[in-house]
Amino acid sequence: MTGEDTSSHGVSLQHLITLRNAGFKVIPLDENDRPCEPWTPIYDDPNYWTVEKLNEEVSKFRNVATCVGMTRKDDQGSDLYLKCLDIDSDNVYKILFNLENGKSLEQYSFVAMAIQGTFVTKTRKPNGFHVYWLSHEQNKAISTVDCKPGFEFEIKTDKRGHCTLPPSIHIEDNNFHYKNFGQDTIIISDKMYSEIMILLSDCLKTQSADNQKYHSYPGNKYRSPIVLSNEEIQLICDSISPYYKKGYRNPIIYGLCGLFHKYDVPHESAINVIQTLAKVDEDRKSRLVTLDETYKKDSKAVTGIKYFLDALEHAIGVAG
Repeated sequence: MTGEDTSSHGVSLQHLITLRNAGFKVIPLDENDRPCEPWTPIYDDPNYWTVEKLNEEVSKFRNVATCVGMTRKDDQGSDLYLKCLDIDSDNVYKILFNLENGKSLEQYSFVAMAIQGTFVTKTRKPNGFHVYWLSHEQNKAISTVDCKPGFEFEIKTDKRGHCTLPPSIHIEDNNFHYKNFGQDTIIISDKMYSEIMILLSDCLKTQSADNQKYHSYPGNKYRSPIVLSNEEIQLICDSISPYYKKGYRNPIIYGLCGLFHKYDVPHESAINVIQTLAKVDEDRKSRLVTLDETYKKDSKAVTGIKYFLDALEHAIGVAG
């Protein structure tokens, strides 16, 4: 990324503009890596920084960080949310470095693939990385307290912390500069969160109250969650989409959400199905609201397979 060099004057204006345009919500840090001012307004307002405002306040940026959350819009005018995977432990790095392709059985590295596709910062820890991406939906943050000892990682999605960006200098080592090992742009992916959650599911305290939404379902405590693969998600959507027509979408979505919740399909897998099925639906956001409201209920109280099949049968009969 151009303009990264720091000097006695701090981070350059051009570099700050480049970071802003990529989707970062920049926070000015002093020489000791501390925010120069409260950064809640930066988190709350995706349009906080203009080029003019950065020009006026560039002197504050001796170092630079970013908060996450809602940021710029995509080319179609839809909201985007900035997220960051913070690899905090050697065990998590090893898991992500030694993955196996289920079809070819070839090994691959999540980190190496991320470096080829998005903005990836190397931190001071030997196996420490920050992997950034954008998506169209907000997700639950994961913190180290959600993780088993020795398997810590974070997914930053809210206002509970910020991440230091290049070319900042580390507070404990003046010779260490944060660097971008990846691309100058941030990838847009609505699947990366759920993919990371699947890859690192064994690192989480599965009975933690903080992870109840993803790992525990009322009335089904003896069943394991049914995590859907990308292929299974696509198969479900391909099977339903011919009948997903106006006038029949509400009962299909309502039935599908109830079915997923009742049979222990994790919230993130369900989100991916609904997002894929409703990708050309003008009421896409309301479909996701229906899903969220369904998952807040006791799974015994929601609709099941009979309601969904009745809704689908009615749509098929009309389509036929």
